[in-house]
Amino acid sequence: MVKRFVDGLPLGLAIIAIVIALYTAIMNDNEARTPRFEPSQKLMDRLDGLPDDDPLRAAIEAQVTADRTLQEVQAISERADSAANSADSILSFIEGGSILIAALLAITAIAFGSSLADVRSRLDKSIEEASTRLQASERRMEELTKNMQKQLQEGVEADHRRQEDSEKRFAELTHKIEDSLVRTESATGNLLQIVNEAIGAAKKDAESSFRVLSLLLLAEQQVRANNRETAIATLQEAIKLDPNNQTTNYLLGYLYVGRKRFEQAIEHLERALKIDPNFAPALAAMGLAQSRMANLEQDDLIRNQLRAQAEINLTKALSSDPGLIDADNESYFGTLGGIYRRQGRLDEALKVYESAVKVTPNNSYPVGNLAMLYKKLNHEEQAQSMYDRVIEIAESILDDRPGDIWARLDYAQGLLVKRQKKKALDQYLNVIERVSEPSPLETALGGLRFLEDVAVPIDGLHDAMNALQNAIEGMHRE
Repeated sequence: MVKRFVDGLPLGLAIIAIVIALYTAIMNDNEARTPRFEPSQKLMDRLDGLPDDDPLRAAIEAQVTADRTLQEVQAISERADSAANSADSILSFIEGGSILIAALLAITAIAFGSSLADVRSRLDKSIEEASTRLQASERRMEELTKNMQKQLQEGVEADHRRQEDSEKRFAELTHKIEDSLVRTESATGNLLQIVNEAIGAAKKDAESSFRVLSLLLLAEQQVRANNRETAIATLQEAIKLDPNNQTTNYLLGYLYVGRKRFEQAIEHLERALKIDPNFAPALAAMGLAQSRMANLEQDDLIRNQLRAQAEINLTKALSSDPGLIDADNESYFGTLGGIYRRQGRLDEALKVYESAVKVTPNNSYPVGNLAMLYKKLNHEEQAQSMYDRVIEIAESILDDRPGDIWARLDYAQGLLVKRQKKKALDQYLNVIERVSEPSPLETALGGLRFLEDVAVPIDGLHDAMNALQNAIEGMHRE
């Protein structure tokens, strides 16, 4: 039994040694598997948020590579230590064994030595690779550091340049603001001076305008009172205050026409029309002046030209304002009718006098001229009816304004046609005593001459004409 045991001992030890060697090899092989390096989730989160060309991303990737290499080196070292420990255990186990154990141990040692050499070879290779990667990472880190320093330096320099530019622009802006303030202060001073001067001028103009307006109202009152010379003097004072006042020039021109001062009349009417060429009152007054000048003109050609110009101005004025009246409150249709009547255009004259009656139905002048045309055209019934109306209107006017010589002349002609000779002559004498210049008498005489050749003769017509003619001649002699 003992002999069997002794005989079988070397084989058992060999088996045990083989089992131990296999176990050791298996354990070494398991431990030789290097655990896979997993970077931290924090680093991966940071990498995900960085762009590919960001210097910080490159730095983090280099750090991860270095950590992975270091971990592999540590694992290889641990496997070597484990293999050494296993060898020591086996040697201890078979240290007191037999020659077979020694032989087995030698065989095991040879096998393990081969494994250990392989491990060391792999370890040296891994260390060399890790060193190479580490050096590459260091170089990359160095390049990244240089790039970052360069970019940082460039950024600092750019910021410095921007700051210098900003300071320069700020200085320029400050200079401009100061310059603008100086100019504004100067301009404000000038503006205040201009404003003060304008206020003073406006105040002066306002006072002057108020004075001119007051003089115009006074002149109008004098016209209505038949104080023509006083009205002219009042307007001459107004024209000194405001030479370009349109209304003053018109009214003064109109009054000069009544005084047969045609050159002065034309001058002032042209001033009014220079301000506004379409100023209807000045156009109509210009037509009136030209019509009166034509009545006094001896040259037929010039007379016809003046009447043609008068017709143009009157027609233009009445087209823009059919209700236009003169300073004596008479329609300018009456003036146009007078031109047509003197030209023998009686039908046209009849129409415009009818228009005048529509404009001023309560004035004796247009009604009297219309009655005179009916008489001339042998419309006796219409003429008698119209003269009745003339007498009625004239009496009403004279009750309010006894000094209205035009209404009194219309009244005298109406009485004469209605066969009230004595009463008519008294009215003509009344006018002769009142007037200081011959113009109204000449107008009345012209009307009576127009009725000289009517179909139904007018009793006392020549007596009235003689009285007017004598008075006119007497005034001219004076």
